[in-house]
Amino acid sequence: MGTATSGYMQRRIIKLTEDMKIQQDSSVRDVSGKIYQISYGDNGFDPTATVKVNGKQQMCDISRICDKLNMKHELSLKKSKK
Repeated sequence: MGTATSGYMQRRIIKLTEDMKIQQDSSVRDVSGKIYQISYGDNGFDPTATVKVNGKQQMCDISRICDKLNMKHELSLKKSKK
């Protein structure tokens, strides 16, 4: 496939999907309200709000949060002992 062909195909796809938006309910719809996908993404998670933990998408990294909280409270305990 040549550059011209792939460029034309990309342009066609963009033109076909340019009026689609992700709605508040995570569905993908066009301006007339026609549903193209009930849940955005494979798992319904917002990709901007997920992290990769051991190669899998998760809503949060529990171990990182625990480490952060432990560090915070450990520092506050050290300050209160002085």
